Amino acid sequence: MSFTVLILFIVLIVNSMQALIPEAAEEIHEEAVIANDEREALLLQIVELARESGASETR
Repeated sequence: MSFTVLILFIVLIVNSMQALIPEAAEEIHEEAVIANDEREALLLQIVELARESGASETR
């Protein structure tokens, strides 16, 4: 009887973990999108600063 309870407990844990996988994947994707947007914004700022720096050097 106790072996059956142990197996049911393990099945419950495995099912719970599998239910969390899609949620975690969605959260990781959302964070990756935010990080990519921030990188693009920083790149634009760097390009603009480089242009300003180049323009001030030619004066």
